[in-house]
Amino acid sequence: MQKIHVLCVGKIKQTMYAEAIQEFIDRLKKIIQFTIIELPDSKQVDILKKQNEETNFIIEYIQSHPSVYVALDEHGAAMTSQEFSQYITKYKDTGETITFIIGGAYGFTNISPYCQKTTQLSAYTFTHELARLILLEQLYRALQIQKGTGYHH
Repeated sequence: MQKIHVLCVGKIKQTMYAEAIQEFIDRLKKIIQFTIIELPDSKQVDILKKQNEETNFIIEYIQSHPSVYVALDEHGAAMTSQEFSQYITKYKDTGETITFIIGGAYGFTNISPYCQKTTQLSAYTFTHELARLILLEQLYRALQIQKGTGYHH
């Protein structure tokens, strides 16, 4: 069974996102081994210090948990839903775990040396809570594309 993790900085604070996110977590857990890993957000006030500290939390995690890491960043490569599905399928076939990384409210500093790929959800910038929801929906969509269901028209 395919294993996919989502590594996030911070917790979901808004109920409207929490409910929608939980819906997709429940859907995903029915078809793959799926886990959300929440790292603490930095208490730093200075934005650069906050980004650096949160990036260090991510790097520490990466160094102790082998996986294929995909960073979500607005400057990353764009993929269609079908291309995203093909990318995930590639790792399903090898049995490797894929871990997607979502930074905190201000993103992260350079973690690309630790990742196999950097991709974007959109050319737009989203809150990290909305980014989590969009990623989960796209993961579900990608898996439905693999199955050939009518979820993706």
